[in-house]
Amino acid sequence: MKYFTDRWRLLKKHRRVMDPLRPVTPIECVYDVVNTLDKDDTIQRLQEFKRWPVAKTLIKGKSFQERIKEGNYAPGTFGDEYKQWMAKDDFADLVISVLGGKKTKSKLLNAYLKNTIIAHDLIHFFNGYGTDTLSELNVLCFDQAKEWRRSWSALIGITAWFSLRRYGLYVAIVYLRWCIEAYNRGRRALDFMYVDWEQMFDLPLDEVKIKVGISDSPRLWNDSKLQKYKHVLQKQR
Repeated sequence: MKYFTDRWRLLKKHRRVMDPLRPVTPIECVYDVVNTLDKDDTIQRLQEFKRWPVAKTLIKGKSFQERIKEGNYAPGTFGDEYKQWMAKDDFADLVISVLGGKKTKSKLLNAYLKNTIIAHDLIHFFNGYGTDTLSELNVLCFDQAKEWRRSWSALIGITAWFSLRRYGLYVAIVYLRWCIEAYNRGRRALDFMYVDWEQMFDLPLDEVKIKVGISDSPRLWNDSKLQKYKHVLQKQR
């Protein structure tokens, strides 16, 4: 029963703004959906993170983001390229705001949230996904392959429904093809939550991509024939 009551409450409360194709979805809405639907998943994931040997150094010391910002790396290395990318990364990312914007006194939870942020960021970085709504949904699809979350599957499914109702079957199919491509890319990649990134900072970027399982770009996502549907779905035509 709680399964249905939770979703009914969210729908009643946010129905006016719960449109995944809006240019900007209120952060309060996104946070409420994630916090309501993912409590059990987050607790389980937190326990897995606690058992990861590298987590001890992240709990007691600095995060990977802090370490990479303080370091100096040779041109063309993963550390150098990612550090430059972070310097340009000044957008207000909804998912990062939801997962990383919480204030907590728990060192474990704080380290977990920071590691969640870099895992999310690196999906953008390695795949070349942008920061618009559809790109964020592709990032969620990629991550679903390693970390299934009810809120993310709900957002992905709602977007498919809106796509079908507003723009027809073909546009909805294009959207789902992007989602499936991102999910399959996530399946063959490492779980970014459990990668010791510091060991790769000084390696060439191309070598790191091979190690983590992303040596190519998303073919369908970058298909020039399908670009117009991104504008259609995000009301930019």
